[in-house]
Amino acid sequence: MKTNLQLAGMNYVDLSVALAEIGVDAPSKNISSKMVRGSFSAVFFMRVMSVVGVERIELPVRNDPD
Repeated sequence: MKTNLQLAGMNYVDLSVALAEIGVDAPSKNISSKMVRGSFSAVFFMRVMSVVGVERIELPVRNDPD
């Protein structure tokens, strides 16, 4: 997520404002804590990706032998 924030030219304050615009209350201090810990929900991840302009996320396909 940090790379996507940098590519969007955003910092945690900018992200907090952008999230607030879509109805998500996420103070910049809380965002910073989540990023440092590396623990956040998938919903938070998707919201961040949305506000920084990511339109596509590719997930690797895992081929497990049966």
